[in-house]
Amino acid sequence: MSTPGQRKAGITRNTGGDLYDTPREATMALLCRENFSHTVWEPAAGRGTMAMALRDSGYRVIETDIADRRGPDDGPLSSTLDFLTWDRNRPFGDSVVTNPPFSLLDEFMLAARQYSLDKWAFLIPLPALSGRNRARKIYSSHPPSRVLVFSSRIKFRREGYEGKLSPLGTHAWAVWHRDIPRFTTMEWIP
Repeated sequence: MSTPGQRKAGITRNTGGDLYDTPREATMALLCRENFSHTVWEPAAGRGTMAMALRDSGYRVIETDIADRRGPDDGPLSSTLDFLTWDRNRPFGDSVVTNPPFSLLDEFMLAARQYSLDKWAFLIPLPALSGRNRARKIYSSHPPSRVLVFSSRIKFRREGYEGKLSPLGTHAWAVWHRDIPRFTTMEWIP
């Protein structure tokens, strides 16, 4: 996640409103269906809700983000760094599990392929599986091995918002493996 006005590669990143805590149940739905290497990198850690679920499930988690937005009760961030510009030869684990900022989703998907990871899983809006440009840039050369679609909507909490939670749309876990699959399987999460 970035803070408003940060610059990257000549463009201004305005993702200050793109921090949504991932509910524990969404992460647990993935972990009931997929196994990851012992050390998992969460590169858009936000306030750490996803990392906590991973840690509670027995994984060693390296939490990084472009900015530290932790409160006093959130626990420490492992490091402040930019997943999109970090040295591709130095990933913080063999797997990545994250809810990337949706405004930078394509960039995150392309960057993940460049790291030497065994597996990576992104929580994405379901419409992100479509689009001619995204299909050409991302999915045609390295499609996800598995897509896990939530049959009900996830209720995210937006940073700074304390009102009633409302669902933002339909989401899915897209899971990639280093080896390009022959086909993508889909499963629905009740």
